[in-house]
Amino acid sequence: PTVSAERAPPPGTLPDMLRLAPDWLDDGDLPLADVAAYADLAAATRTRGTPRPIALSDPALPEWESGLETLALPPALATRGLDPVWEATYGFTLLQVDQVLTVGQAPDYATILRGDFDPLAMRDAWVRGGYQAVETEGVTVWSLFPGDTIDLSAPASRPALGSLNNVVFLDEQTLVGAPKLSILSAVLRVVHDSAPSLAEQPEVAALLAPAAVVESYVTAMLLKGRFFLATPQDAATPIAAIPPVALALVGLLPPGHDTGSLLEGTPAAVATPGPNLSPRMVTLLTFADADAATSAVSLIQRRLAAGTSEVTGQPHTTRVQPVRVRVIDDEPTVLVEFGLRWGEADWRRILDERDLGAMMWAEPDPAGD
Repeated sequence: PTVSAERAPPPGTLPDMLRLAPDWLDDGDLPLADVAAYADLAAATRTRGTPRPIALSDPALPEWESGLETLALPPALATRGLDPVWEATYGFTLLQVDQVLTVGQAPDYATILRGDFDPLAMRDAWVRGGYQAVETEGVTVWSLFPGDTIDLSAPASRPALGSLNNVVFLDEQTLVGAPKLSILSAVLRVVHDSAPSLAEQPEVAALLAPAAVVESYVTAMLLKGRFFLATPQDAATPIAAIPPVALALVGLLPPGHDTGSLLEGTPAAVATPGPNLSPRMVTLLTFADADAATSAVSLIQRRLAAGTSEVTGQPHTTRVQPVRVRVIDDEPTVLVEFGLRWGEADWRRILDERDLGAMMWAEPDPAGD
């Protein structure tokens, strides 16, 4: 099943949030490999069975907060979003956020939040903090420093490290923030259908093709293919045969879910959780064409089964349990599913350490060696 114009993705899912994000992939504004990061706090809370705190004084807060390390949250929101100073400054806390998508790279990035917000309380906080109402793209937005100056001199700028210097409500549940007014304007052009969204970019659309899987992500990162480009230190791994990866989506499924049950259902189907499943990290890789994707499958399977990690010095299977490597029908996309033997938070460490040798590719040797 694919994400298409005929069926809108469920609100707050990764594909839905990407429909609000500008397509900056091809304009040279993203020098680093990371393109976007997504976290679904509501789903994470629901699937863990832990109560969601209703206030910063709630006794359930420490247990709930301990689960946040698994999620790809914006650093300022993760570390300061439960601080009373944050609430006084912006009129909401992390407890009210259901989903968050960050897209772009500093200083050109946007933060898109969905949640149970109180717009009146938030606007009151913005006015107290020195925000000004200004017009852009025919919409009233709130800005600490109208224009593209990134200034942290205002007290209201500091808790979010400038990421909420310019803010606008798309509706009562959706807030967008950005360091620059021009970035906020770019999001509004997408919302008004006068600019393409990131979800419409062809390689991103190919990654979103297995709709039931990507709509189930609790957290995920969208990465340029060069994130999987081998470094000289990886030379001991037989990497050259895997075709170049164009783009990748890496994320975590809810506890007890796997891609087999999701792919067998309809796009709206909810898998029946299995009680004994290890946490599942699912990577989707796009290639130049279907032939390249098909050739990558067998190579990745062999490396997972018999290869050794350049990071740990141990077989790949010590850290991950290979579950499924397959081509997504009619797409140049490969799905790689692992069970995480070291716990669900290890998916972030695997990315941070680039312990991805089974999926690494290398530039062709110009000497032909």
